[in-house]
Amino acid sequence: MGAQTKQTENRRQATGNREPEMRSALPVPCFLFPVTCFLFVLTAVVGNAEARRDLEQETIRAARYLGSWRFEEARELIDKLSADEPKAAETRYLRAELAFLDGKYGQALELLDGLKPGDVGGNVGALRALATSTHEATKGFASARSSGGHFIITYPPGKDEALVELAGEVLEAAYRAMHEDFG
Repeated sequence: MGAQTKQTENRRQATGNREPEMRSALPVPCFLFPVTCFLFVLTAVVGNAEARRDLEQETIRAARYLGSWRFEEARELIDKLSADEPKAAETRYLRAELAFLDGKYGQALELLDGLKPGDVGGNVGALRALATSTHEATKGFASARSSGGHFIITYPPGKDEALVELAGEVLEAAYRAMHEDFG
């Protein structure tokens, strides 16, 4: 009987254990657990950095769509960002900007609540100021959709109401002409 087998037999007798001892054929180094933990944390950090980079790229793309008046493409991308990162300052800012451009000034202000003026490159403060002043200036205004549905005309109630239908027709005619020229 070898020395290790003798030690195992003595240990079994001392503890009263009659079952054979199970041992791994390969020794497990004591540093394996800390290394595994380190690799797990490193993977999580790298994954978060990649997700953050993707968020930044998608945010820039959505902002470019808004800046070039490609609202439907921007809306699709912002909806995706809202599903993936709903609490991110960038996502909330883009949703607020889109709401502002849709004429929903109160909703834009709600989306900006809790964000600091310096967030998103200082754009939050500028949009908040613009949304606040526009919301105040347009309180009580009425709105009407043009006959083709492409435009929403917001106006103060009163004598300007007589021009709303005509303005809608002119805007729709211009829209059709531009669509014919530019596709």
